Amino acid sequence: MGRSFKRRVFSVRIPREAWGDIESFLERVAEALKSYGATIKLRGDSLLVEVYGQEYMIRESWVRLKRLLSEYTPGGEEGYSLARISKDVGLAVPGDVLAVVLRLEGSRAEYRDGRLVTDAPYDVVVDAARRVRKALEEAKALAATRTAKKAVVAAAALTGLEVDRVVAAGLEAGLLSEDEEGKIAIKGPWEQLVRRLARVAEEWSTGPGL
Repeated sequence: MGRSFKRRVFSVRIPREAWGDIESFLERVAEALKSYGATIKLRGDSLLVEVYGQEYMIRESWVRLKRLLSEYTPGGEEGYSLARISKDVGLAVPGDVLAVVLRLEGSRAEYRDGRLVTDAPYDVVVDAARRVRKALEEAKALAATRTAKKAVVAAAALTGLEVDRVVAAGLEAGLLSEDEEGKIAIKGPWEQLVRRLARVAEEWSTGPGL
């Protein structure tokens, strides 16, 4: 017996938060579809998604599409999906570090259960996440405890300074310590250190002769 192919059309409203980068959103919609063929059409503030394939493909496409739409839940009490933020910046960013950066920049922000609850607009969140990503990439080879690395990455994201400058300033100010093997460490909660570390890094970088 031949396989039975079906054609199904889904109509979904485009989330408000997706309009900031509609091309990225459409790419993610296309990636979510599992079928032999599909078309995606913009129709006002909605998408018409036509999927062609076997029944299980259509069901799976719908499930994946709904999961994608849930990632674009507006901020506020439900928050933004960290998976979506990480996808948009191209790297998995730690939610707790991102929340600290946003708080120190004046927004309400808390990371819990895979979501970033904040009053910051999504473009502000993405901008901060991109700076966290840059700092993470610079800190790949940094020999440090987990908490020390979080503090350094957050401070670098806040100031826009390179990670090695933040580390040098922190060591000079006594906020960071280095053991005999060159591993960077801190004492106390890392969240409470970030503001001071960022301040001394900025002062150190603008000092005489630097």
